[in-house]
Amino acid sequence: MALAFRRYRKTLLASGLIDEAELRAFERALPRPQRPTTPAALAQALIDAEKLTPFQAAEVAAGRAAGLVLGNYVLLDRIGVGGMGQVFKAWHRRMHRTVALKTLPNEAAAGENSVARFRREILSAAQLSHPNIVTAFDADVAAGTHFLVMEYVAGQNLAEVLRQRGPLPIAQAVHYVLDAARGLAYAHSQGIVHRDVKPSNLILSPDDVVKLLDLGLARPAAGLVGSELTLPGDVVGTLEYMAPEQAAALETVDGRADIYGLGCTLYRLVTGELPYRGNSPWALMAAHRDEPIPSLRALREDAPRKLDAVFARMVAKQPADRWQTMDEVIEALRRQKPPRATGRLGGSHSAKIATDKAAADKSDKQSDSGISLPPCPVTASPPPTPLPIPPSTLLPTPPLTRASTAPATALAALLAALAGISLLAWLDADRPAQDVPTAAPAKHESAAAWQRHWAKSLGLPVMLTNSLGMRFVLIPPDDMNAAGKVDTPFYCAVAEVTVAEYRQFLTAMGSALGSGAGAAAWQGDRHPAIEMTAADAEMFCRWLSRHDGASYRLPTAMELAHACRAGGGDRLWFDPQRIAAGRFAWYDATSARRTHQVVLLEANPLGLHDILGNAPEWCRATAAGLSAAPAEAYLLFGGSWSSGADDLGTVERGGKFGGLRLVLELPLEARRPDTARGPQ
Repeated sequence: MALAFRRYRKTLLASGLIDEAELRAFERALPRPQRPTTPAALAQALIDAEKLTPFQAAEVAAGRAAGLVLGNYVLLDRIGVGGMGQVFKAWHRRMHRTVALKTLPNEAAAGENSVARFRREILSAAQLSHPNIVTAFDADVAAGTHFLVMEYVAGQNLAEVLRQRGPLPIAQAVHYVLDAARGLAYAHSQGIVHRDVKPSNLILSPDDVVKLLDLGLARPAAGLVGSELTLPGDVVGTLEYMAPEQAAALETVDGRADIYGLGCTLYRLVTGELPYRGNSPWALMAAHRDEPIPSLRALREDAPRKLDAVFARMVAKQPADRWQTMDEVIEALRRQKPPRATGRLGGSHSAKIATDKAAADKSDKQSDSGISLPPCPVTASPPPTPLPIPPSTLLPTPPLTRASTAPATALAALLAALAGISLLAWLDADRPAQDVPTAAPAKHESAAAWQRHWAKSLGLPVMLTNSLGMRFVLIPPDDMNAAGKVDTPFYCAVAEVTVAEYRQFLTAMGSALGSGAGAAAWQGDRHPAIEMTAADAEMFCRWLSRHDGASYRLPTAMELAHACRAGGGDRLWFDPQRIAAGRFAWYDATSARRTHQVVLLEANPLGLHDILGNAPEWCRATAAGLSAAPAEAYLLFGGSWSSGADDLGTVERGGKFGGLRLVLELPLEARRPDTARGPQ
């Protein structure tokens, strides 16, 4: 215990939160019987004296103290986590000012182009000064971490407001949308398009003023000097609020895409519902593109007809049919004189909101840039058959054939539209796809650029989120592995399946969480689910495939090794002689012999967290692994919280229990590895 206390004290001093003289003075000021002798007692004493926050104390205990001081900024608490980084409440030591500090993951700053783009975006954000935009104060790099410093607003975002209050009174919703429109109009006048307008990116200040968030990560409008640094094909935004032309990754996206997103936000604030739904990202994109525009009045009888008409024009399918500028939207909304709020909803909608609001709001919990999906109700499924599970029990998307006269699924037609080619081009096996790369990137290209290039070529987003809130990133194929190659792109889960996600499966199956012999090993909701057999992992894949109408499966060992390597060396993407594995993995030297919450450590260059350590992950030995005996068909990949550094990224044979990371298969017509030729 004395050794642990000295180690904690040394780590605390190394963090920069407190110096040796201050700590000694603090300890000496305490009566001798009250002087702490354990790490927990010291941490609690410092928290009680307001010299540490609970967040800081926990980070020091977890061995992550080095990142608590970034230049002049001291991190006080974590207030948000998203696909594009983490947001902290922080304190500026010199100016004595509370700020919001957003850190970017390392993969967002990989490569010279990414860094130049980041700097240009920050410069653009710093030039924006408007009462309806959260002000950007500063941007810097410290200890290898890129960060943006913003005005701290002590309020809730509108997604949180909706979760607490339900649909808003008409006058209040219009007021909030007008505030957002004024901020967007100013940003557009400065050549900035937000691209991710949604309730969770609109924060309500204590004085009832709405301010735009995340303009620091917006993109310059097409044609703006320097906009070539924005790689064409990048899909930035949240699918439930995304204009059709933006989902297609067109390079001509302009301020009218923000008008569309603001229209979808108006619909959400007024009705409590999303304007369109779909049980897959492709179905949702198709709905935005093809389904009739919904009416506000269908769910809110008190919505004025003129307001409904303004909304319909905001979300017109074609940009040319919308309001052409945000100033026009402002003028149209100002003309509306909504009646006094009565809270009266159309039909039986109030009862519907009472039962469905939690599920409907799930998508807004995704912050930053990830592509998100509306939730799908959890329905109990019949118990799956035990292993061995034949491949036919999974639900892959049916392949297209030459005899098809129409797309087998809405996805096929949508993929063709997004790629800007006819459906026949997808069906013609003799016609090469000119933009699909098959070779590995040149050495100077980053893994993230390689990933974006493939996403653009396939007409798919780099990241998407399923009905359970699990995020997936696109993993390009591999031509670099001398021992074999992964020749088909696929989506891989950003993190291991968590306890909370696995609980939904067990609830549907009528089981209790952690009811077996390994119950004591279960940690909190954000920890990886462990103590699963290979059969348990296969059952989870089958259930989620039925639940989402998609094709989820266990990865193969080769796929996980390829995704882990991310274009790097034989086994890891970093040199362990120069970079400590503790930046990326919970293992015996850093874990305190237990699991930790997922996505706390840095991701690899393709955006995968906890691919090393934490929980060992079930995978199939080969693509046809199910034909073998169960003991030979499955391996455990990546090492665990109890592994040594040399075991990270390796496979274990004969294990009985582990965790799980999912693969979401692309439809056959989207992979097309046999016809891809790529740029010559």
